[in-house]
Amino acid sequence: MKSLLIRDLILSKGLITYTLILIPLGYILSLPPFMISLAFILQVIILSIFFLDHRAGINSFVTSLPLKRKTIMISRYISFAIVWIFTVLYQFAVGQLLENLIPYAIYTFGWKEIVVLLSLGLLIIAIYIPLFVVTRSFVIPSTLILVCFFITFLISIDALVTVSGMTTSLIFNDLDQWIIPLIEEKIVVYPYLVLPILGLIFYGLSIAITTKAFQTKSSI
Repeated sequence: MKSLLIRDLILSKGLITYTLILIPLGYILSLPPFMISLAFILQVIILSIFFLDHRAGINSFVTSLPLKRKTIMISRYISFAIVWIFTVLYQFAVGQLLENLIPYAIYTFGWKEIVVLLSLGLLIIAIYIPLFVVTRSFVIPSTLILVCFFITFLISIDALVTVSGMTTSLIFNDLDQWIIPLIEEKIVVYPYLVLPILGLIFYGLSIAITTKAFQTKSSI
């Protein structure tokens, strides 16, 4: 599994560089940090990794190796989790640093934002990976992801506007600050315990479903 993890992380090298540049740039340009990480980073990483795999036919090669298919799939989930945790912690660190350097106010993360961001990222990964494995296609799941993202974006904007009370004027870059109040409104009981538990449960179920599907197919 170690060699597979190293392969996935090397494959993500260019995307990690993209992340290292985009996050501080986003803060400097006052872009919403939740959108930066969930939309411009996580979505791009997932789609890019599976596009590269699909184009190179890498999974046909990997499945020809003397490795259990369960091990191959679990390593993919672990590598995504590592990259996502790094992204969130890096965004937190950059925000704390730039808060003291940038002459204007920026929205930085606290522990609540970190918990929510990590949990939402796990949920997104848990939903997306099975789409690629089950369909054995890049175009179909990518199209579904883009459509679902657009619908989710519109629903989220409407919910955030309602919570923020921005009925007469909308400041798009300030909507991120209302994600935590929205979460607390929708999940009344222990939201910062419930959300991570849901994220881990869905992640585990996704691994089980994807591994089962992967074991019955010749390649992704």
